[in-house]
Amino acid sequence: MWAMDPKEKTEVQIAESEVAVAENPPTSELADAAVYAIATLEDLLLMTTAAEPPVGVALHIQAASWHNSLPAISAANTTFEDILLGLLQKHGYATAPYGTEAWRSRPLYIMAFEAGSLRYLANQTSAPLTQVLG
Repeated sequence: MWAMDPKEKTEVQIAESEVAVAENPPTSELADAAVYAIATLEDLLLMTTAAEPPVGVALHIQAASWHNSLPAISAANTTFEDILLGLLQKHGYATAPYGTEAWRSRPLYIMAFEAGSLRYLANQTSAPLTQVLG
């Protein structure tokens, strides 16, 4: 998707975003979505993997059970958590045991409200998991 090095794009995107916001201040959340490009998780992971020194990722999963109930997820015979872990692993996260040198090169923390989601993830990754309360 990118025509330039991800690290360079990060700097360009930041400058473009600052100009865009200054010229077109958002008036609502819907206006934001219509005017500004929204980075995907994959875009953010490309930025983190291009950074030196290594940048960690802390993710907060929202409503995994709701996502898992979506027809597209169930039709694909997968889970939101599996899709997330696949994307993280594609970029070198969630691949090494916690605390190892390999983990330190791509540190990952996952948080979620749902205990069931965390129990599932505990069997799939050694990344530190945190249940968020309230």
